Amino acid sequence: MGRDLTPNELFDFVVGDFEDAWEALAAQVRRRIVGRLAPDLPAALSGHVVIAGYGRVGRIVGRILDDEGVPWIAIERDAAAVARLHGGSATVIFGEADRAALLHRAGAETAQAVLVTLDDPEAAARTVAAARQHWPDVPVFARARDLPAAQRLAGLGAQQVVP
Repeated sequence: MGRDLTPNELFDFVVGDFEDAWEALAAQVRRRIVGRLAPDLPAALSGHVVIAGYGRVGRIVGRILDDEGVPWIAIERDAAAVARLHGGSATVIFGEADRAALLHRAGAETAQAVLVTLDDPEAAARTVAAARQHWPDVPVFARARDLPAAQRLAGLGAQQVVP
């Protein structure tokens, strides 16, 4: 017969098992969501615009580009928003736009420009930095919440920033 567990040991045992199970479930859900939310992209992307962030501002930019006949691909981190768009006319990739692999999947190397419309200043800064580091010849434009954020994005290499 084993010994009785103290309340702290019991808590650690239960929570530890729960955390492990939760992480495994979360990883499985992520794989399924990403698989379903991965749009079919054209084989040869070129001359398009990559929109990093497809929230309110990103959607407005997408409509303007549509009106001008400019092809675009967006990257959005909100899985629910991407799921709602799946199967529609918008090409939106699920994920974090600051990941070079995702920017590459969106064809950043052959894009006319990368437009960073993210509302999160840190994510916007990481995205500008990633785009400039990997594709220094591709123009990067960004929006910012305020003047200090705009100055930071310009310092990271955004050609033009709209505060």
